[in-house]
Amino acid sequence: MTYIVFFSLVKNYLELWKIFRILVITNKQTMVTIDDIKEMYKDTTFYLYHIKGKKWGCSMDVEKRLKNQGFSKDDTEEIKEVVCIEDADKLEKELNLSHGYDWNDAQSYLRVLHMTLNQDKSVFQTPEYKQKQSEISKKKWEDVSIRKKHYESIRKVMQTSEYKEKLSKASKKIWQSDEFRKKWNQSRKKLTQTPEYKEKMSKAMSGCNNGNSSLTEDDVLFIRKHYFKMNHQTTKIPKGMYSSSQLSEMFNCTTVTIRNIVKGKTYSSVK
Repeated sequence: MTYIVFFSLVKNYLELWKIFRILVITNKQTMVTIDDIKEMYKDTTFYLYHIKGKKWGCSMDVEKRLKNQGFSKDDTEEIKEVVCIEDADKLEKELNLSHGYDWNDAQSYLRVLHMTLNQDKSVFQTPEYKQKQSEISKKKWEDVSIRKKHYESIRKVMQTSEYKEKLSKASKKIWQSDEFRKKWNQSRKKLTQTPEYKEKMSKAMSGCNNGNSSLTEDDVLFIRKHYFKMNHQTTKIPKGMYSSSQLSEMFNCTTVTIRNIVKGKTYSSVK
């Protein structure tokens, strides 16, 4: 009985020491290293979960992790239990690669935990660090294969029914906000009042570009070329020329439309 109590106290003491060490290290101004994390979590139990068709993940709290990622425990096909973060990290990589899932060492749970413990450190806010990360990202992005792979993965996700349903729900939720609708209407109104927008829409909707227009560019050019202005009803119309009433009958439109075309009030984009 004495031995049991003794070992129980020792175990509790080790757990408290581990927590104390994490708190001390994470409150330092220095970075928490990967080796620090391996030492801190060498006796901790980790769970590797499989979401079929998507990935193998790792966490100390599967339910919380799944919830944060938009999944539930019902979505998992298999869960493996591993003691020691280093072993869990290696197995996570092996399982993802063996199942043909996209893998990057930076997305492993060990690296994510490393970033989390260091996210409040001043080093991440320094211009030098930001510049270095920016250069690394730019260099990677120059690789056409990486960009292609990135876009393909995004396109693949966006085509899934789950993503479309999630996006639809999110959009409806956002649109229900009076504040959002007010801001959206204000920004739209502001855009439509700009000279550039008005000019663009004027060109797009004028003349033959207008979806309601029944006249083609050739029709407009024909009307302007063959229109003859009659000063009197008895005026003789030259051969190959037509009055506004004759042209209106030919193109199934009003005489006003014909005169506006000739004067350049409409279809001004057609030269």
